[in-house]
Amino acid sequence: ATSRGMSRAVPLGRPVAPRRARRATSRTGTRRLTVGARAKKSFFNAETNSWESAAEHEAHAHFTSQSTEILIFPDAVMPCRSMLDANYRCTKAHCDKAHHTTSLVKFIRTLDKATSTLDVVCFTITCDDIKRAIQRAAKRGIRVRIVTDANNVDSLGSDIRELSEARKIDVRCDAHSNDPNKRGMMHHKFAIIDGETNDPVVITGSFNWTRAGVLDNHDNVLIARNQPDVAAPYIKHMEALWKEYAAFQIHGAEG
Repeated sequence: ATSRGMSRAVPLGRPVAPRRARRATSRTGTRRLTVGARAKKSFFNAETNSWESAAEHEAHAHFTSQSTEILIFPDAVMPCRSMLDANYRCTKAHCDKAHHTTSLVKFIRTLDKATSTLDVVCFTITCDDIKRAIQRAAKRGIRVRIVTDANNVDSLGSDIRELSEARKIDVRCDAHSNDPNKRGMMHHKFAIIDGETNDPVVITGSFNWTRAGVLDNHDNVLIARNQPDVAAPYIKHMEALWKEYAAFQIHGAEG
């Protein structure tokens, strides 16, 4: 028995109610709620003026990382190698190449960010800077697949045959023009970067992946980053073409 005003002893083995959650807010916009030995981190969303869970914060961060960029061609000149290769230093006193970020530089730097896969569906490739970006991806261990038009595999200036001979680059094409099953041209100009991840990138537009496309033609490129709903139809179509053109694999690819 206890007298009024005195604290009551807790019998041995009886569970003790946890203390009220203790809040500590940092200047970085995060807080940790502690209940007993359990702790959960939450984040302040300035846009909604409210706190959100770690899962909500991650989803919001992914949404805000989505972006769309438009590139306009033609460029005035081709870029200097120093704009595309961090290990190269231009020593020319009067270099006639671009030393600023052109549309082609942005295009190639996007290709260079591939971390797992690079799928290219393109009418032709004759721009050597783009060819080298694809080769760099393969050398980094990126799985590279190319779908192209059969008539451009060995056309003048085409880089397709050379790309097909590289390791980790597989190339397929549609039927040749003299094949009775030929149906129009494989006229797409798009690429899917890291399509098997939650952060795919799609490059698409009217731009031909050629030197003339860089310097002469009025074209556009749209780059959609981290937008799975945009990437989905491109991925689906790429897989359909890859399956359809299985019989037209360019010989010479090693793996």
